[in-house]
Amino acid sequence: MANDQAYAEYPQHDDYQHDDTPNDIPRVTYIEVPEGHEERRLDNFLVSRIKGVPKSHIYAIIRSGEVRINSKRSKASSRIDAGDRIRIPPIRTAHRSRSEPQRELVDLIEQSIIYEDDDIIAINKPRWVGAHSGVNRPYGVIEIFHYLSNSKDLYLVHRLDLETTGVLLIARNLNILRKINSVWHKQDSTHKIYTAVVQGLWKQGKQDDTRSISHIYKEKVGGEFIMKTAKSPMDKSEHQPAHAPRREEAGEDEKRARKAITLFKLLEHKDDYSLMEAEILTGRTHQIRSQAAEEGHPIVGDKKYAFLATNIRQKDELALHCLRIEFTLDDRVYEFMAPTPEVFDKYGFQLA
Repeated sequence: MANDQAYAEYPQHDDYQHDDTPNDIPRVTYIEVPEGHEERRLDNFLVSRIKGVPKSHIYAIIRSGEVRINSKRSKASSRIDAGDRIRIPPIRTAHRSRSEPQRELVDLIEQSIIYEDDDIIAINKPRWVGAHSGVNRPYGVIEIFHYLSNSKDLYLVHRLDLETTGVLLIARNLNILRKINSVWHKQDSTHKIYTAVVQGLWKQGKQDDTRSISHIYKEKVGGEFIMKTAKSPMDKSEHQPAHAPRREEAGEDEKRARKAITLFKLLEHKDDYSLMEAEILTGRTHQIRSQAAEEGHPIVGDKKYAFLATNIRQKDELALHCLRIEFTLDDRVYEFMAPTPEVFDKYGFQLA
């Protein structure tokens, strides 16, 4: 699963065409915060304004105390307001060239739109298209929409993994992004439903919802990072599982573990596969994928977690899809649905 936690901000990227000449800022400069950026985090605002500078360098100058808001020392998490005066120390910026995106990718994203209005765009994210750019991937969904609109005033509401398909939401402005963020984790009015094909008969055919609760933390295994889970028998308790590592015995990664809750429901079973519904009540990286494997039923095609659970290499496509997102905003119910990809048909499952 993707990291489904709503974005508080989405750092902007470089413009699509820059000249390659390094641009020196040899002296202290000041930026006045314009209207429309109230309550943004300082780090995200600076990333959007200082082009060609690695994010790590921006964080370094903030930590040094050289970046100040209205002459006061600040933190990366400091909130800014319109009219604030931000002091920027001398920086050397290197503008990078970026070619235009491939026409095929632009067409694919445009054809994936399932809903749009003045506030929200919803797409059925294709497989192998990132929600945002990454290593060796200069364009993701959000960069394509920046390109199409010739504007950076569009923001990802959440993310999906590279291989995960389904509903992906984009906010057309910061105001609507903040409104969605305010209701994103309200379990009584917001629902994020995924569907997946897993290996085996889920819990011997148990029809009742399975509430999978664990604490997830990142660990490097075999040269790559995975999300590991400390299994919990809890229901709604926030306390640490009794058989999880005690805090004084836990490693640094385990101490940073965050609670993850998924409701799994068996929909159908055929041969050695189960069609599942998974509603996430929290939004953690790879939440559904790691918890399904932990329950003994890894998602078909999951080359990372299925192998760890079964020691069998996966050759098929990942059968995980964000089927529906629903939330209530300003007394209006928004519901977005995306048809499942063909990989589900391969296992004999067809969703309406």
